[in-house]
Amino acid sequence: MSAPSRAGRASHWLSDSLRGGALTAAGLLVLCLALLVSGGDVMETRVNLFFINLLVVLGLQMFTGNSGVTSFGHISFMAIGAYVAALLTIPSAIKVSALPSLPSFIAQNQVSFALALVIACLGVVTFAFLVGLPLSRLSGSAGAIATFALLVIVNVVIAGMTGITGGRRALYGVPRVTTVALTMAIGLVAIVVTRLFRDSPLGLRLRASREDEVVAKTMGVHVVRVRLAAWTLSAVLAGVSGVLYAHLLGAFSAQQFYLHLTILTLAMVIVGGMSTVSGAVIGSVLLTIASEVLREWEAAAEQFGVSQIAVGIILLLVMYFRPRGLTGDLEIDERLTMSTREQQLRAADAVE
Repeated sequence: MSAPSRAGRASHWLSDSLRGGALTAAGLLVLCLALLVSGGDVMETRVNLFFINLLVVLGLQMFTGNSGVTSFGHISFMAIGAYVAALLTIPSAIKVSALPSLPSFIAQNQVSFALALVIACLGVVTFAFLVGLPLSRLSGSAGAIATFALLVIVNVVIAGMTGITGGRRALYGVPRVTTVALTMAIGLVAIVVTRLFRDSPLGLRLRASREDEVVAKTMGVHVVRVRLAAWTLSAVLAGVSGVLYAHLLGAFSAQQFYLHLTILTLAMVIVGGMSTVSGAVIGSVLLTIASEVLREWEAAAEQFGVSQIAVGIILLLVMYFRPRGLTGDLEIDERLTMSTREQQLRAADAVE
């Protein structure tokens, strides 16, 4: 293929991907702005939590959706991001008294939120890359079990380091600087970035390995490398989510980064459709709305646990009737384009 031809092809997928990602982000922005206008402080908190969860869901789509390897371990990256950033931004007076085993250079210094975000992301990237070296060689049930083991190990280590992380007690004193404008901006940009990754040559090779790993290898795809790249990049989204979460709540514990959040975020990406970015967004919106509506009903009727049961039922129904998720294998804009082309072909046939 000639250089101009390659350049044109690259420009084509890039423009289509940017357009599709922007369309999904714009639709979500309109919905969230409508909710914020109609609601108060409670709705603002809910929108914040939605975008924080969405970052993890997008990370899962980036890795699991494109590679076919189910990951139970992305919440561990969220936990690492939350604790690293929190330990850097908590006032020194609190750290010295509450965390006696914390290294002195951390205990006696407090950094800005922006610097803590950068350091936390670097820490998550390093950790994800190191654990990804062996994990990226696994697939199927072996890969899923290994990522679940990662989740358990990280949770046990954080809970056991009482003098550094606070253990199972709540880590408090974190500056509450996360705003709805910040979470929305990062979330919308993450949608576009995730879509660009999906449609990029790297994402295409990763999806090829998902469909048939042996054939992909024979076609020259270095499966381990592309999996490792997706694993590391997706971990950054989860890490940023953890930083925003910590600085939204102001206090949190290790138990908040465990099974409940893992199952919820996986359910979101499965319900919407693992193969598409728009599916991840749709699944997040639907399950968030369902959970919030049922949680309010729980509180009024004092029938706790109904929201978790409902999420499980929705997940089972979608997996039975729509195994590929609500959006299937095509993005929303791809379906619209395909529908438009079909109509044009029908119109042309009718004229002839």
